[in-house]
Amino acid sequence: MKRPGGKMPGKVVRLFKIGEEMMKFWMMLVATLCFFSCGGEGVGQSQTRLRVMSEPWMFKKYPLREAKERFEKNHPGVDVEILKAPDGYQNRLLVSMMSRRSDTDMFFGTVENTVAVWAARDLLLPWDDYLETRPVLQRSAFIPTFYDMNRFGGKQYGLPITAELFCFSVNKEMAARAGLLDQNGNMIPAKNWEEVFDYARRMTVRDENGHVTVVGLAGNWSWPNSMLFSAMKAARGTLVDSESGQLLFDRPEVRELLTLTQAGAKEGITTLASMTDVNQPRSDFKARLVAMILTTHSRYLEAEETLGAGNATIMPVPGGGGVIGGTRSVVIPKNSRAIGLARQFVEEELMAPYFSRFAWEKYGKLPCMLSVFETLDEPEAHWLASWAERSTADPMFRDELPATDAIKRNVQGFLTGQMALDPMLRRLQRELAQLNLSDVRKHFE
Repeated sequence: MKRPGGKMPGKVVRLFKIGEEMMKFWMMLVATLCFFSCGGEGVGQSQTRLRVMSEPWMFKKYPLREAKERFEKNHPGVDVEILKAPDGYQNRLLVSMMSRRSDTDMFFGTVENTVAVWAARDLLLPWDDYLETRPVLQRSAFIPTFYDMNRFGGKQYGLPITAELFCFSVNKEMAARAGLLDQNGNMIPAKNWEEVFDYARRMTVRDENGHVTVVGLAGNWSWPNSMLFSAMKAARGTLVDSESGQLLFDRPEVRELLTLTQAGAKEGITTLASMTDVNQPRSDFKARLVAMILTTHSRYLEAEETLGAGNATIMPVPGGGGVIGGTRSVVIPKNSRAIGLARQFVEEELMAPYFSRFAWEKYGKLPCMLSVFETLDEPEAHWLASWAERSTADPMFRDELPATDAIKRNVQGFLTGQMALDPMLRRLQRELAQLNLSDVRKHFE
């Protein structure tokens, strides 16, 4: 009903406004429900847009931009967007996928533990069905140890591109001057930790005043868990106790490594600078300020840019029981909006020889595909593969992050003289006892 002059009564206007607001509310609710219900696998698949997410540091060490350009050239009309993973991506993407929000169509990164957590919640698309008709992507086409790192419950959730192992990188010229090379010019492996620190002592250089100019050894004590795990794995072939199945640190190899490190720092043959600078071992190795470092293997080949070709090599952690390491692999979320394009991108670009060869030649990332690996001339590449083949898979601890924090706090406390060894080991074990250190792999059995 209108008043004279065409105006509606105020009460009617208010009712119309309320009705409009209610209509907007219901339309938004329906749109939201539709968005979440349509975000799953196989729904709304794009044939023209692909989102590729990777860890920020990987943009320098892998030719991701070249892969984007090549794929777009070979697939006119397709737009590839490469995204840098946000800080804390493991949990942020987990929440995103559980909310059925699609932030990326595929993810390339350091993923085994993350894959286990995501796959346990049924958030990842297994590769198995796709692999059935593609022999070049099946297990026989890869170094088996690395392929199996992303296999859970009989399903292949990730495909490995490159791998990293924990070992010593050594300046060969400094090792030669110290008499540590054999008749073939290869590093003589240290048989125990005493020998490791003797090597460090022999390669340490002092000036006429006794000041250290070249340190013999730098371990990466920003990662005390990796340092101790490498010693435990080499000594026993496993990280957990064979009888109790527990993660125990009061072991002879752990005591020896920690004691020798603390004493070596006081003597000047090793350094603890990496506790505050994760890049210190790599940077000082490249600058010829340290003769030997214990960290991921790729530092040896990466350093040849400044040391010169053939002037760096690797040495295993003493013990022979195995090595710790991991892969840089690719996974596809179930809620990917471009599953077909993601699979094509992996097969045509990430698995192409140029991609992993670039990462090996420039930055020492070990290719996992046999078709690329078998073309490598460096003997170190084949040593790494043989060490990996002798190793068993490590457990993936559910409370990995708090365990890593506990190890770091306690170990660094001992190395800096704040705690004695025995009380530190007891306190560390008490803290670990409060955590869930069961193996995520068990979820899939």
